Amino acid sequence: MKIIKNKYYIKVEDGNYKEIKDAKKYNNDFGLDLFIFTDKYGTNISEGKTGMKLFTGNISDDAFINRLKNIGGTDLLNALINANIEKYGYSPRYEE
Repeated sequence: MKIIKNKYYIKVEDGNYKEIKDAKKYNNDFGLDLFIFTDKYGTNISEGKTGMKLFTGNISDDAFINRLKNIGGTDLLNALINANIEKYGYSPRYEE
């Protein structure tokens, strides 16, 4: 599987993917492929493999870590990511 660098997509309500032009990689210590961008709802962190939006709001590193803990940590998040990949496949950021 090949990652297309500097291309980020979110999954929208109709099930399709939308490229986010001004997104930037969100560095983290958890090995997650995350990106950050701003839209009409505020600042967002999304996951790169699925395009799943994870967090919206005033995001700091501490807020991100607290939110991650509140949803059950990286193990639960990775399980959710894998379940979404099984159900919907990878985002266009990942090429086979």
